[in-house]
Amino acid sequence: MSVIQAQRIQRSTPLSAKRANARGSTLVELIVALPIAALIGTVAMALLLDTHKLARRLDSTTEIARELRQASAVLAAEIRPLSASDIIAWTDSSLDFHAVAGSGIVCATPAANIIDLLPLNGNDALRTSWFAAPQGGDDIYSVVTDSAIVPGDGSWRVSTLAGSSASGSSLCTTRPLMALGAYGTGNVVRLTLTGGLATRPAVGTPVRIARRTRYSLYRASDALWYLGRKTYNGIAWTTIQPVAGPLDKPLQHGLRIQVRDSASNVLPAGSRVTPRSIALTLRGSSQWLQKTGQPGARDSVLVHIALRGQMTVSVP
Repeated sequence: MSVIQAQRIQRSTPLSAKRANARGSTLVELIVALPIAALIGTVAMALLLDTHKLARRLDSTTEIARELRQASAVLAAEIRPLSASDIIAWTDSSLDFHAVAGSGIVCATPAANIIDLLPLNGNDALRTSWFAAPQGGDDIYSVVTDSAIVPGDGSWRVSTLAGSSASGSSLCTTRPLMALGAYGTGNVVRLTLTGGLATRPAVGTPVRIARRTRYSLYRASDALWYLGRKTYNGIAWTTIQPVAGPLDKPLQHGLRIQVRDSASNVLPAGSRVTPRSIALTLRGSSQWLQKTGQPGARDSVLVHIALRGQMTVSVP
């Protein structure tokens, strides 16, 4: 075929056919396609938002469970070693008690108001250990016995600590009874009491130090409620410190405390009946539920703790 014939064939091709081969979308097609695309985009966005909300809800549920577990573990660890005499006061949302701050062994009593304890030693923590350094206002429990060999003649005598230092008697490191452990010659714990003891504790007897402690709900600067802990130094309460949270507000029983007797009856605040156990209920909810009232996750935990030394034995 010659070039002239090819040009004639090309010229003979209809213009409408060329436009049909080269055309794009028509107006009708756009009118139909755009709503469909918008509908698909809306569905995809809704699915994405639902997935995001589900992820936030799962994260919130996990966070609430973690905080409740933290709060219940801390409260249980502090309350389990307590006896009925260690419980001082309580309300529906607060509990005051004597928390154990440390313990030691008497190695000398230079004066009626001074007790020296074995030095702190990491290799022998069973005889002297502190959860917190002794401070003025702490209660000192020392075992006192008389000369009669009678079962049960030993008793705990309570005194108030005026102060402590690390300069005690050298007898604490030279007595044969105290020889076990590499103590060195210093860091003897000297406790100075506010008043003299009528009977000094014997060398080798245990001493327990307790501090008035309060757990309660408090409102922080972010307007949320937290479980807090503070201690009493004999003059004033220390600044409350957060333990876990956020929890529900007191009116929603974020922390509910029930002190019970031997028959599991709830004792009112100020009751003189000897407490036998403590039931703690903790409740928490997601932060956006607390702040805005929007639907969110909720969770709760119940801990029931029997106080130490409550077992009784009947003798026929």
